[in-house]
Amino acid sequence: MVYVVLLGPTPFHSFHHFTHFTIHISKKFGVRGVPALFFLKSDSEKISGVPGYIEPEVFLKMLEFIHTESYKKIQFSEYSKTI
Repeated sequence: MVYVVLLGPTPFHSFHHFTHFTIHISKKFGVRGVPALFFLKSDSEKISGVPGYIEPEVFLKMLEFIHTESYKKIQFSEYSKTI
């Protein structure tokens, strides 16, 4: 799993051993504003994305949701009700 956070005017970000311009990442994953968080599979396929600020408690739930691969079975909104 890879997660990428776009925070602002930084012109480039590195992931997957490559440097990518923020504009290219934004277009590829549909980011329209910052901050933006998204989770990727190791092959760069997008698992999920969230625009805006995320409270720490919610972020921890999201990490568990992704780590346990629960996203393959249910939506995060349903998953967060079970915790």
